[in-house]
Amino acid sequence: MIELFRTSTFRLALFYFGLFAVSVLAVLGLVYYHTVVYADQQTDETIDAEITGLAEQYQQRGLAGLIAVIGERGDPDRGETTQKN
Repeated sequence: MIELFRTSTFRLALFYFGLFAVSVLAVLGLVYYHTVVYADQQTDETIDAEITGLAEQYQQRGLAGLIAVIGERGDPDRGETTQKN
């Protein structure tokens, strides 16, 4: 068994396994990094859109209207379309 570890075939296979492992880790690292960057950009864009929308509501309706809009957005029953009996 020890003779197996000394063969050039085993060393070459071990080298290619290491190369494959490093390549897989590099690809997975890049995918993770790009996923995080994309999610961060999407979150920033969503927050900017919300800020812009709320600023427009404030300009059109004033403080009382802005409070009403925020209250409507925070209503848990807002998305329900069925009536309760």
